[in-house]
Amino acid sequence: MLPSWVTFCTIGDHAVFLDIRNNRYCALPAATAIQLTSSKPRLTPAVEQRLARLGWLKHAGDGETASSHVIPTMELAPAETVERPRIGTVLGIAAVIAATKLAVATAPFERVLGAVSGENVRAVAMNAAHPLNDIIARFETIERVVIGRDACLLRSLSLHRLLARAGHPTTLVFGVKLHPFEAHCWLQQGDLVLNDTLEQTGLFTAIRSVQ
Repeated sequence: MLPSWVTFCTIGDHAVFLDIRNNRYCALPAATAIQLTSSKPRLTPAVEQRLARLGWLKHAGDGETASSHVIPTMELAPAETVERPRIGTVLGIAAVIAATKLAVATAPFERVLGAVSGENVRAVAMNAAHPLNDIIARFETIERVVIGRDACLLRSLSLHRLLARAGHPTTLVFGVKLHPFEAHCWLQQGDLVLNDTLEQTGLFTAIRSVQ
């Protein structure tokens, strides 16, 4: 019943929704989510009015609503040795981070995520030129200085772009938790977490995966 740009997950007695067209989260009773996925939903007038205000009923039924996600079981081991990156590598990664930051700040969120899928399509058609571990190790060395802390979206989008350019498609995963509410994102290849830990990602319930 919901449009394709809205996905949700259930946490306890709540359903948390992510609207990537308007870049916002909201919560409703879990029973409402069950009704929304049925072939003949029966919504109370109050819920129907709320969905209408959110703009979700105008395009209802044009896509999947429940998140589809591979639960991670492994995390990428840290590189044993990380060579000091050359100036060209530093400037190249810094440029990708700057371009990604500009896109996040100026482009609609739905378009930003659409670019992730497009980059993956091109990555699949390429032959990987450099090992995935090496690219991630170099990126992490530089992004600590350029990005800093608590910027999971910028970090994951930037790393995704670098990996895609080298022929490594990845999945961008968004997760949420309640009490208090918090959103987080990370990169995966299959069930392998690339830029986070199982301990951290395990705190969140996946709400959307972008491939």
